[in-house]
Amino acid sequence: MQNSQRRRPAILVQLADLFLIQLSNWRWSWRSTLIVGTAAPLGSMIALGVFARGAGPEVLAYVLTGNMVLSLMFENLDKVCSNFSYMREVGTLNYFATLPIQRYMLVLASVLAFLTLSLPSLFVTICLGSMIIGVLNSITRFLDIS
Repeated sequence: MQNSQRRRPAILVQLADLFLIQLSNWRWSWRSTLIVGTAAPLGSMIALGVFARGAGPEVLAYVLTGNMVLSLMFENLDKVCSNFSYMREVGTLNYFATLPIQRYMLVLASVLAFLTLSLPSLFVTICLGSMIIGVLNSITRFLDIS
């Protein structure tokens, strides 16, 4: 009698394979990543920066970091949810269920892939946001760095 059970690959191999599969989602996600990950937080920073300008450099730094966190959180949450809904609708989750992988590795790979895809918009948000609301100038003046 032959054993028909397949052995699962190592955890890191599973993660790497699933990460590369999920990373191919850049084809459909880059447009909304650009809009949601850059334009929305910059608009929010401009609006909040107008009211927080007189409050000091700490408040401006909170405005910048808060918008970055919200951008990453909402953008990635939306992408992961949309991806799993799509995979469920077209039967990709059934395909993944037949593979010898841990289920949580698929979720982790999806989250990591979309986080990786959002890093360029995060970098642009940090650079442009700090220039727009003047966070770096305020912090250097606050710390008295020349």
